[in-house]
Amino acid sequence: MLIPDTEQYQIALGGELRRMRKARGWTRSDVLSRLSMSISTQTLAAWEHGTRALNVTRFAELCLTLGDRPHAVLERVDHAVIGGHDTAISMDLASVVEIAHPELRPLRQWAAARLSEGGTTAVTLPPAAVARMAQLCDIPSDQLRVELAHAGGVGGEGSDVGRWAS
Repeated sequence: MLIPDTEQYQIALGGELRRMRKARGWTRSDVLSRLSMSISTQTLAAWEHGTRALNVTRFAELCLTLGDRPHAVLERVDHAVIGGHDTAISMDLASVVEIAHPELRPLRQWAAARLSEGGTTAVTLPPAAVARMAQLCDIPSDQLRVELAHAGGVGGEGSDVGRWAS
């Protein structure tokens, strides 16, 4: 079994917490006003970006405030980091540049910059890079993988399904 590094797990956990908050239409201030613990907006932001660890008690309260059970949140994070997604993904940069979804703008910009450098249009992203790119796009890793698969892989001309690399 793949054991993720702490940073990778914190990033995925933070992304999930941020996704949950935004799904409720809440700002960070909205969350803070509902918590019994006293923390700063900067602390919550650091948790959401995976740059600061949070203890179990604070994690549980935050999950419950955001409307979910802590074990369910951990299950989603575990699935995103470990569960079946311990493979790299290969893609064609030219196809990525053509993705129309607005939330994938950071990915399109990265792909365009890589294309402008010249060289091959085929790239392979390791699992940690996929997780980081999902965080930059503010979407779950699973959703990013689906979007990349639909964008077209390196596997064949005109393919609409991405190829998963080992």
